[in-house]
Amino acid sequence: MAHRGVLSSMEANVDKLLLTGAETLVGANLALALRDRWQVTTLGADPSNSVEGCAFQSCDLADADEVAAVASNVSPRWIVHCGALSQSSWDLQSQDSFDTAGEMQIVQALMAAAHRSGAQLAALTTDAAFCGPRMFHAEISPATGASPAADAARALERALLGNASLVIRSHVYGWSPAGTPASFAEQVYEQLSQGLPCPVDAQNYATPILVTDLAELMHRALTVDLRGVYHLTGAERTSQYRFAAEMAVAFGLTGKQVRLEPPARRSTTRAYHDETSLNTALARRELRVPLPMLREGLFRFAEQTVNGHRESLLTPSRHDFQHAA
Repeated sequence: MAHRGVLSSMEANVDKLLLTGAETLVGANLALALRDRWQVTTLGADPSNSVEGCAFQSCDLADADEVAAVASNVSPRWIVHCGALSQSSWDLQSQDSFDTAGEMQIVQALMAAAHRSGAQLAALTTDAAFCGPRMFHAEISPATGASPAADAARALERALLGNASLVIRSHVYGWSPAGTPASFAEQVYEQLSQGLPCPVDAQNYATPILVTDLAELMHRALTVDLRGVYHLTGAERTSQYRFAAEMAVAFGLTGKQVRLEPPARRSTTRAYHDETSLNTALARRELRVPLPMLREGLFRFAEQTVNGHRESLLTPSRHDFQHAA
């Protein structure tokens, strides 16, 4: 057995990451995917949202003093924020309201904590900031989305870019942690696997990426110290219809339940996103890595039902919880 002094020395050489949003799809999956590369501490109010293999610190994210105390104690190299705006446009499209003030309060607290601790701050935001008419949106394209989430995303990005932070726009899918609503991808899987009708929109386009594939890109982006706005997402523009059909293939299903949603069934009150596909040329040039194809990601999504990944998200973690000083 290694001597405790040796272990302490090894732990001191491991880069530390402080992550918010372990209760979200993005946060929980990123924590699981990155825990073997970095020493991950999740930060939040509810200990039941902790992730196995990661430390946890209880904290009111809107309290700047509490967040600063945790950052001082953990001394992370990076702080990553996975708030409500880390959801994809397909998962946000049914939301008619958004707590912009609450999200901005959290971001302000995190920016202050990053400044005081010397950590780099990165935040995940949504492709819902866009809605067309372009086929692909670059980082500098006008953000024309008109939903409450789009307004909140623009406000968050303006604040972060004034603080030399990293803003990652994406369209993420994956398995949700316990106690959270099923994501769009999970709803499609449940309908297909149960032989139920699966109505989807053939006119709603995006560039989806599996959240654990995003973790690989984020690892590289943080390691090379990217700053500013970058689009990290899948390599292919696809409709909800193709996404569902390709998912059926990945799970070995026929896909005959995939049906086009008639235009008349669209709600006139939902935040409608016609085209949120993201141009990734800048990220590919900076990171020098290929982005995942749709079918590749969906096969990994299917594999996560049998390799223990999804089970880890649904199994409560057990920790000796710490509270901010």
